[in-house]
Amino acid sequence: MEYILCTTPRVGSNLLCAMLSRTRTAGYPGEYFATDEMARRMHDLDGVRFEHGVPVDFQEYYDRCRKMYTTESGHFGFKAHSNQLGWALEKGFQFEPNMPTRFVHLTRADVTGQAISYARALQTGSWHAQEAAKAAPVFDANAIRDGLELIRRGNEGWERLFHAYGIQPYRLSYEQFSADLAGEFGGVLDYLEVDRSSIDLRAIEEHCTAAFKKQRDTTTDEWRRLWAKEVRKNAAVRESKRLETSPV
Repeated sequence: MEYILCTTPRVGSNLLCAMLSRTRTAGYPGEYFATDEMARRMHDLDGVRFEHGVPVDFQEYYDRCRKMYTTESGHFGFKAHSNQLGWALEKGFQFEPNMPTRFVHLTRADVTGQAISYARALQTGSWHAQEAAKAAPVFDANAIRDGLELIRRGNEGWERLFHAYGIQPYRLSYEQFSADLAGEFGGVLDYLEVDRSSIDLRAIEEHCTAAFKKQRDTTTDEWRRLWAKEVRKNAAVRESKRLETSPV
């Protein structure tokens, strides 16, 4: 059973990957087409040629990852943003012959909160609670606006792929997952046809959430307030321009 976690940034995918890996049977889904992860795997993949931290042959690299990280149950999974998959295709990865059996599409209803979280992580370099911030976060409306556009393009990219291949993905939102981690995780395992009769869902939840704590705090709330103010200001400017150009 091969699967892909179809993501955009800041939707809880790191936590879900950690929980899947913790089962020891559901595969070890990594972000194999992310440049930093490719560089980290260089020394583990003997025989795969790399130049400047990037594999020369993306198909060879993927085949080797699949060989190394498939569990005894036959499960292999990976996580990707749609632009990462697009880049891999440009570099020689063959999607159709390697099309996963299952697709899990992770989204977030609160896209403003998602964009704020993304902008903040970019500034601080802290993508989860275990990573110490390298810089103090400073509100940047343009960064949030860019994040919203990145999220929009990312989700649209996945929807185009699903439509092109007639794929009906398993859809899971950040909000659903956060509200019932063990329950929603069990649903994902069932979709992936993982035998969970001997898997302690609560123990996995407790272990992984200790490492992946929510990073929302008063700074996040303040940024949301400032962003709402920015939206209102821009709306007022647009309305003023509309009135100026409207015929009397």
